[in-house]
Amino acid sequence: VMGGYGIELTDGTGGRVSGNWIEGYDGVGIWAGESSARIENNIIKGFRTFNECSCDFPLGTVSGGGIYVGVWEYSEVIDSPIVTNNTIIDLSIGILLVNDFGVITVTNNIISDASWINLGMNKNYANTNHIIECNNFFNVGDNNLEEDWPYIFDEMAPNLIGLNGNISASPLFCDADAGDYHISDYSLCAPSNNSCHELIGALGIGCSNNYTCGDFDLNDEVTVADIVFLINYYFLNGPRPNSTYTADINCDGKVSLADLVMLSQHILHFGSADCCP
Repeated sequence: VMGGYGIELTDGTGGRVSGNWIEGYDGVGIWAGESSARIENNIIKGFRTFNECSCDFPLGTVSGGGIYVGVWEYSEVIDSPIVTNNTIIDLSIGILLVNDFGVITVTNNIISDASWINLGMNKNYANTNHIIECNNFFNVGDNNLEEDWPYIFDEMAPNLIGLNGNISASPLFCDADAGDYHISDYSLCAPSNNSCHELIGALGIGCSNNYTCGDFDLNDEVTVADIVFLINYYFLNGPRPNSTYTADINCDGKVSLADLVMLSQHILHFGSADCCP
């Protein structure tokens, strides 16, 4: 998707969007602008800007997002939409509640690496009756409101973490670099590992801990050779680790130089032990 909406629901009621992979840079993955819409089991990735917004107030260039619920005509009420079991990753806004609702249900979603807002609500419509449960809000950005946004939306996620089963933890995707957003059996998004006892996200368990954490060269032991492997990957265009999960040493949800530092400290016995199982 390059501009506009990936999928748009308008002028009806009870529409359902399920089981899609929607990826782009400019725009919004799914716009749910009708009552009783059900948005479920979708993977939405990469939306950073929204240059074609038809908003009725001067926002200028708007941040792109995963799922926007509502309409910009604030006199219209969108009632009882359900947003559940979606995986929303690497964008500006995860889920945005644009205007008034009777009750909205937002449950069992993964929102990871949203640079601005995980879950935003219009400040003019603060409904405390919404059902927001069992979501994973992970690794949000700095929450700086862009200059063109006249302080209309609140970030809700920080006040929800720890309540009603909402968590903030690395999803432990099997291999995010390769586009595999199944979760490991150690993930808190797996039903057996969270207090809701339900799957969080669009995809279930797809990998297990049948490896040695940090064993990038697959010789069944963690040594200096694995440090060399990671250095080659980062600086010399060498082969990448067999999965993001095995290489995420510090469990921050991504493979970065911080993992190289932590692994080096662990192997040389002057740092904390690695984090991944």
